[in-house]
Amino acid sequence: MERIQYRALKLVYNDFDSSYDKPLTRAKLPNLELSRKRTILVEVYKAVNKLSPSFMWDLFHVKDVKNNLRNCNNLCVKQCRTKKYEQDSLLC
Repeated sequence: MERIQYRALKLVYNDFDSSYDKPLTRAKLPNLELSRKRTILVEVYKAVNKLSPSFMWDLFHVKDVKNNLRNCNNLCVKQCRTKKYEQDSLLC
């Protein structure tokens, strides 16, 4: 998908010699990986603060912090049982 976006930006701006970053900054677009990460983080925020549908609320568990810290919404990290999907998936 990144390649298709790069090819489209090259055609739109008629710039076939520059790297991928130059047309992206010219179009004021983030790369696709960054936009996917932002979308995931928005969904996690909605689930933690109960702004999403109710079935999403149980996916993430907020850690109970006994110390008086500024950041009180720490998420518990689930331990994955397999190595194959350890860091590649949102939920194990």
